[in-house]
Amino acid sequence: MNNLPVNNHSQRLQELIKKVGISSLKELSEVSGLSEWQIRRVESGLLPKMSVETLIKLSHSLQVSVDNLLNIFVPLSPFSQDLIIPKSDSTEVHSFQVEYQRLQEKLASLESNLQEQWQNSSLDILESWLIYWPTAIAAVENNPALPAQNIIPLVKPVQQLTESWGLQAIASVGQEIPYNPQVHQLIEGLAQEGDLVKVRNVGYRKGEKLHLKVKVSLIS
Repeated sequence: MNNLPVNNHSQRLQELIKKVGISSLKELSEVSGLSEWQIRRVESGLLPKMSVETLIKLSHSLQVSVDNLLNIFVPLSPFSQDLIIPKSDSTEVHSFQVEYQRLQEKLASLESNLQEQWQNSSLDILESWLIYWPTAIAAVENNPALPAQNIIPLVKPVQQLTESWGLQAIASVGQEIPYNPQVHQLIEGLAQEGDLVKVRNVGYRKGEKLHLKVKVSLIS
């Protein structure tokens, strides 16, 4: 049990920076990117009034979670049941925790969006490989004597990467299927929906979204 007085924020902060090998509040300021004035607010017991972004920077520098910082400087949990917190302070901390949770959800959403953008840009880069590699594999499988057969395992990780993103191939090279203009692209000539066509290059779908159409040709 922590026996420090409720208002001894300075000593608690000193204990935390000592644990992570920081020698002074000035160094903590440099490590965290926060101003010394912001650090002094913690010493003054104003941690609940600090922004969530500031608390996240401070928690990273002190190597503790934001929740632990709240428990240390403004205890509200069974960890410190012997401490009495004024109702006004309790309300402020609760509001802070709600805001912290909201920001965490916002950051998670932002991270998901950034990952989606990165995947899409990567798929654009891999587009030519996605189109022509299955065709090369089909050619090698039809003629095992081709030296190119030896390189097939080398690109397996790329295939696994795209599969981990949820990218799924549509049809297979050489397959004969009814023409569907929604997902098929004719290499040349004209075809009516339902006409039998042959797959020349596979297409790809990511979830419900069509990423690349299947390239097909008429069967003469």
